[in-house]
Amino acid sequence: MGKEGRIFTRVKAQLEIDYEFVDWRETQLAVFVSPKKTHSFDISANGIGFREIEGVNPVLLKQLEKGKKKVKLAIHLDKNRPPLMTFARLVWGAPGADGHKSFGFMFIEVSQVFFNEVNRYVQTHLSAKEK
Repeated sequence: MGKEGRIFTRVKAQLEIDYEFVDWRETQLAVFVSPKKTHSFDISANGIGFREIEGVNPVLLKQLEKGKKKVKLAIHLDKNRPPLMTFARLVWGAPGADGHKSFGFMFIEVSQVFFNEVNRYVQTHLSAKEK
């Protein structure tokens, strides 16, 4: 594990994200009712961080913290391909250095294809950073 106790390496990434808060029991990934958009600031094979989450209020934050709600994500790794879809749960929220609140979400219910694609993205961008 890294010095922060992480199992998976993460890289800085400003990816376009479509998201929607849903009930924990939601199972439909392919359908968004009213998605919102944001951008990530980093990603790993098991999670993603982003800011600027529209619609987060104290009630929703409590529901996310207690596992009553989760977030449905469409992650645009490559503009020439369809986004990767998954659910994620809130694992942390903290004020950012820029005054905006930052959030960390752990991917849940991920397919092997999703995991492989995100891991490949991270490894590619990690390798590019090292050059």
